[in-house]
Amino acid sequence: LKRNALGFCRRSSLTLESLEAREMPEVSRSTTLERKSRIHLARIITKHTKNLKAFLSVPEAHHPDTKMQGVTSKGRGKRKIAFTLAEVLITLGIIGIVAAMTIPTLVAKYQKQVTVTALKKAYSVISQAVKNSEIDNGDMKYWPVGGQITDINQYFDKYFSPYYKAPKLCMSHTDCGYKGSIYVWKLKNGNFSWSVETDGSRILYSLSDGTVIFNPRNTVDAQGRPSYVNYFFVDINGQKNPNEVGKDVFVFTLRDGIGVRPECYDKPYEDIDSLCKSGNGYHDCCAAKIMADGWEIKNDYPW
Repeated sequence: LKRNALGFCRRSSLTLESLEAREMPEVSRSTTLERKSRIHLARIITKHTKNLKAFLSVPEAHHPDTKMQGVTSKGRGKRKIAFTLAEVLITLGIIGIVAAMTIPTLVAKYQKQVTVTALKKAYSVISQAVKNSEIDNGDMKYWPVGGQITDINQYFDKYFSPYYKAPKLCMSHTDCGYKGSIYVWKLKNGNFSWSVETDGSRILYSLSDGTVIFNPRNTVDAQGRPSYVNYFFVDINGQKNPNEVGKDVFVFTLRDGIGVRPECYDKPYEDIDSLCKSGNGYHDCCAAKIMADGWEIKNDYPW
């Protein structure tokens, strides 16, 4: 419709310019009046034709037969190139596919790095605390064990509390923020059967950064008799999931004359690698594997 109207305006010969420029012969009064009427009519048509042209004028980019569609910016002839709806949908689809392929990998890589950083920090803090405690309280082989501990709070206050920043003794797992069952952690090859709490034979406490340490060093055996063990558990993110040994819970050992080391630290690397992947119950070797791999969670790690 617009194109037809513009064509009419272009073809129209009834314009003011054409009439005024035309040489008219001398004619009668009636002819003169007719000429004046035509000129007046031409002025009206010319005025409205210009308005019509201005209204109907559109950029070339908007014509249906133009290959490139767009919108004008300032001034005629300047166009902004735009994508079609199909192109936008295809692009979004490709972005979605690439994101679905790469984001899980990036998230896993980030989580591994966070785990290694937290594990390395916990190892350093605990090692330093034990060294400082030994300076004040003598070699750990002389510390009381099992039935020798008559007051667990006094034991904690003497051998542990002064050497950490704002530690908190947790009498139950809920005191350390855990919910649900008292068996708060999972093993690769079974359930964690120790109740995570502080009682007469074991110590559960948290640090100011959220790390939770469970020390069954002074525990009892199946018959209830005092039994000495030298390994302990470190939950590097406290009550946060997954609460699984080898993922965010790692096993360390206390060795007389050596201090704190990852469990299995003295085994050959092949054994460390195999036991970490298959699971070794309470004697999990994954902290030793991460340390042996240069403080890195590699692709063969059972993540």
